[in-house]
Amino acid sequence: MSQYREELESTWEERLAHSGYRVTERCQAIIRAITRSNRALDPLAIFDIVRQEFPKLGLMTVYRTIQKLEDLGLLQKMH
Repeated sequence: MSQYREELESTWEERLAHSGYRVTERCQAIIRAITRSNRALDPLAIFDIVRQEFPKLGLMTVYRTIQKLEDLGLLQKMH
């Protein structure tokens, strides 16, 4: 993995934590799925990727994490 992606993941986790969001292992896995992809992912694709590691992951967790990342200006919704 590139140093850039590691730094990006760390920055996102820090921003989430500073905003009061709990950075859980599931949250970290969602961030990894997003930052390590070479293409834009929709919430269901992220959900499918992360569920391989966390089978009990809820789709709402993915949506909440994405929304928080958008609120912080770290992600931008594509239409």
